[in-house]
Amino acid sequence: METKLHIRFREVYGRVSAYPANDQAERLAGLVGTKTLTESALRQALAMGFEVWVVAFTGRIGEASFGRPVQPSDLARLAA
Repeated sequence: METKLHIRFREVYGRVSAYPANDQAERLAGLVGTKTLTESALRQALAMGFEVWVVAFTGRIGEASFGRPVQPSDLARLAA
């Protein structure tokens, strides 16, 4: 089973959201019943051993998370 979740961070109307960018991430979003992946869902995925990778971003999200696995501390950006 693939354990990498690819996400795209997007800022829409000042709010940052994480959109699924591969099949595994889309399945997780479907499992939790949302189009975007919430901070809580991503934290649970990390706790279950998944790697979360940022593959694209727009808006005020910085490049710090781009091209490496997301750490739990990075997820605070979703709540900002």
